[in-house]
Amino acid sequence: MSLRTVTGTLVLGIAGILVLLAVSWMLLISPVLANTSTTRDSIESSRTRNQAMAAQLSALQQQERQLPRYQAAADELAALFPPTAAQKEFFAAIVEAARQAGIGADDVTAVSPGAPVPLGPNGEPLADAAKVADTAAAPEIAEQTVTVTAAGTDDQVRQLLANLERMDRTFVVTSLTVDGSSDEPGASTTSTVSVTGSAFVGASLTYEPGANRVP
Repeated sequence: MSLRTVTGTLVLGIAGILVLLAVSWMLLISPVLANTSTTRDSIESSRTRNQAMAAQLSALQQQERQLPRYQAAADELAALFPPTAAQKEFFAAIVEAARQAGIGADDVTAVSPGAPVPLGPNGEPLADAAKVADTAAAPEIAEQTVTVTAAGTDDQVRQLLANLERMDRTFVVTSLTVDGSSDEPGASTTSTVSVTGSAFVGASLTYEPGANRVP
């Protein structure tokens, strides 16, 4: 065997090995590395999503813990601004305010409510349907003018005014007319008072703890 022949054989063998390695890289190793890279990206994406979901879950759990406080606030607002006029209950509350002031139900001679008028975002009355339709969002509160007429002593009238503004439902006195009379000298003055004020009807409040649920 000649040296040239051995050298040629080695060169050809090495070249063949290199070609085989190149083919193996292209057919076997390169796809595996590509799949590994894709898998790594998928794992990282899943990790990021899991972190986001964990943060959202923590926020939802915090909201759930705060639910009693939110519900209490909603209930308080619903009492101040009920979702309906609830005339019967409102009239009963007015009569009770008078009774606590020492004025009997028979001396509450009139309770005259007006129709609720929707209010705009700045508190301005929206007196007609066209104005309501032009509002970007549906009005969330309406104002109802109520006039209460009752008879009692000066002290009873003053207490009645205080009681009206301390009712569970919001009532704001806007005007007052008092006519006083006395049958005998030295007797307590009996007054007939006409109180005009504003009550309010609000949108129903609903707390939805699942509004921010994880997608």
